[in-house]
Amino acid sequence: MSADETGLGATIRAWRDRLTPADAGLPSGRARRAAGLRREELAELAGVSVDYVVRLEQGRASTPSAQVVSALARALRLADPPGRLADRPVMSQSQEATSRAVVADLRRASARYPRDQRLAALIRSRLDGNARFAALWHDGAVGGHAEDRKTIKHPEIGDITVDCDVLNDSDTDLKIVIYTAAPGSEDATKLDLARVAGITQDSDRAR
Repeated sequence: MSADETGLGATIRAWRDRLTPADAGLPSGRARRAAGLRREELAELAGVSVDYVVRLEQGRASTPSAQVVSALARALRLADPPGRLADRPVMSQSQEATSRAVVADLRRASARYPRDQRLAALIRSRLDGNARFAALWHDGAVGGHAEDRKTIKHPEIGDITVDCDVLNDSDTDLKIVIYTAAPGSEDATKLDLARVAGITQDSDRAR
């Protein structure tokens, strides 16, 4: 695939097309030519201008801030997936590839930010305390996050197997991780239940 087919703009367009107004909490309104969200609706939900959404989708704006990416992810229902990683561990089905990608990510980050003391301390702690990490680091492990199948170990709902896609923006070091399950599948039902459970728990904590 070309960069145009896999970049941030293409991903925003694809997820906007897949999300119905009802999914986003908007009234359906009058008949539409397409089922997905309009650019104007996405812009309103994310708190950005329509022009900026257009420029992102067309590739004319390619380095959004972390705040904008987070706002778009929330608007597209991609943020805060059920699987937040203290009480709901996520297990990769390609653990070796994942391990290599994590080590490679840290190697690239250390080269790009050689004076970052927190990053250096993190790498030192992994080298001293994790023999597998140290072996991969000294082996010069290479790899990248692209797609994977993962199992979310949800404490109330049980195991949820999902497809995991990772969108990378090399200019800003931002990543968007997207968990999906086949529509109508048992895992899709569990994923919906996990979202509801998360909303309920957040509401209870806010009281």
